[in-house]
Amino acid sequence: MPLTESLTSTATPGDPTNVAENSATLVGKFFEQEPESWGGAYVDGDVLVVKAVRRTVDEATALLAAAGVVHGVRVVTATRSIADLDASTDRVASMASANVVSVGPQYATSSVVVGVLKDDVAERQPSSSPTPA
Repeated sequence: MPLTESLTSTATPGDPTNVAENSATLVGKFFEQEPESWGGAYVDGDVLVVKAVRRTVDEATALLAAAGVVHGVRVVTATRSIADLDASTDRVASMASANVVSVGPQYATSSVVVGVLKDDVAERQPSSSPTPA
């Protein structure tokens, strides 16, 4: 399916073949409004895994169902929210050096990932030569 066609698809939310649409629904209806109550989402095969922080799996599943997201989604609980990960990302980014090329949340692991440029000088190892006898 061409990208433009997938972006304008009229598929039903919750269709497991439209993980991106499920994600857009979650961001607009839940994540942006209550970032402290959700731990983000990530794709696992053809399923969108949604992390609930201040709700049980059943409560979060019911909210998603009310928004029309009922297929292709699995809810799990998490301890770190989107708000927590955003705050950590901001703290790390504010202290980053010139070699840090990216900082951002990794929702699958509820962590912050830092991308660092390798410094060519630091990567060079002194050549080892035999010691004269």
